Amino acid sequence: MKWVLAVAGLLLAVLGMDGSVAADLPGLTISDGFGVNIHFRHDPPDLDMIAEAGFRFIRMDLGWEGVEREKGVYDFERTGYDALTAGCVRRGIRILYIIDYSNRLYESERSVRTAEGRRAYAAFAQAAATRYAGKGILWEIWNEPNIKQFWTPEPNVEDYCAMAMEAIPLIRKADPSGVVVAPATSGVPHGWIEECFKKGLLAQLDAVSVHPYRPQNPETVVADYEKLRKLIKQYSPDRRVPIISGEWGYS
Repeated sequence: MKWVLAVAGLLLAVLGMDGSVAADLPGLTISDGFGVNIHFRHDPPDLDMIAEAGFRFIRMDLGWEGVEREKGVYDFERTGYDALTAGCVRRGIRILYIIDYSNRLYESERSVRTAEGRRAYAAFAQAAATRYAGKGILWEIWNEPNIKQFWTPEPNVEDYCAMAMEAIPLIRKADPSGVVVAPATSGVPHGWIEECFKKGLLAQLDAVSVHPYRPQNPETVVADYEKLRKLIKQYSPDRRVPIISGEWGYS
């Protein structure tokens, strides 16, 4: 009985005496900085659900090999990116496009390691930025290049930075209002990220993106962010560079 009365008391605290929800409860809103990762293109009803839920960002692969099937020819329309971009803009949703992955027209591995591959990747990035200029796009350079799953045969900081730093100036020229983020690491590998900073990558970024997956409690990310913030301050003392968590979850 005491337990029942306690629950009843809690309900009365939450509800008004007439059974209505108390006026001081927070609304069902999502902070502006939150978004969702998607894996579809075109303009499906899913975008309506995302917008109605209050999300204002989506993150999606902009797959190089699918768009450029013939050297120098980019098909953003039939691949569904034109429709997806227009649908998001119409709903007030900003897009973070991940410019990924390799293209077998230029590279044999799932990475970019040759001069021809770097030029081709940069040209693709420029074509995308030109097509969607002025639409508030966040441009992310690859996805998790620090792990073998996404950069083969082995992750290589030097190759990644060479590719990124060839593409970024062309992105900025094509879309001056766009936001460039990287290195989109798996986890928060401070040593790997610092090597990127040493090679000058931080100076070309608007934000540092990481995917802070971990087996520990989520609160442990605070220490990782603090250490990363110190690294950013060390290599960019006169400029405030935000940190973006582009991908993170538990199952």
